[in-house]
Amino acid sequence: RFGNSVSVGREAFRNLSRAEKNDYTKGKAYAKLIIAATSFLQSRNDLALKYITEALRWFDSNTAEKGYVRAILLKGSIFESFGDYEKTLSLWLEAYKVSKEITDPDSEGEACSQLGLIYSRLSDLSKALEYFNKGLKIREEMGDDNAVASSLNRIGMVLRQLNKYDESLEYYFRRLEIRKN
Repeated sequence: RFGNSVSVGREAFRNLSRAEKNDYTKGKAYAKLIIAATSFLQSRNDLALKYITEALRWFDSNTAEKGYVRAILLKGSIFESFGDYEKTLSLWLEAYKVSKEITDPDSEGEACSQLGLIYSRLSDLSKALEYFNKGLKIREEMGDDNAVASSLNRIGMVLRQLNKYDESLEYYFRRLEIRKN
C-alpha cells in the first residue's frame, strides 16, 4: 500500500509466469491476488476485478488459506469503488466470518475496519462504531500501531458525524500521538 505498486505488480506478473510454467496453482492464485491488489492501488479496477476473480477460483476451494480472506476483502474494496455497497457489505461480512473461523486476527481486524467503513457510508453509524471498536481492540491486542491509529481516526470520524466533538477529538489526539511516535 505504501510501497511502489508498479514494481510489486511487475514482480507479481513474473511470479505468475513462473507458477504457470510449473503448474503451481497455489502460486498462480497468490500472484493473481497481488496483481489484483497492485492494480487496485493504481485505480485499474477492471483489471483488479479480473485478477481477483481468477484468484478466487482457487481460493474458493482453499478457504483456510489466509489469502482467501484477503481476496474477499479486496474484492469488496473493488465493488465499493464501483459504488455497489450491497455487494461490498456481503463480501466484507463473509471475510469477517471466515477470518474468525480460521483465527486470523490481522484479517479480522481489517474486516472490522472495512465493515465500519461501509456501515458509515450507509449511514448506520452505530454499526460503524461497533465494528470500528471491535477492530480497534483486535489491533491493540496485536500491537499494530499503524492499524490502531487508523481505527482511532475512523472512530473519531464517526463520533464527529454524531456531533460528539469532544469525544471525537480524544480519538483524533490519540491517533496523532501514535503517528508522532
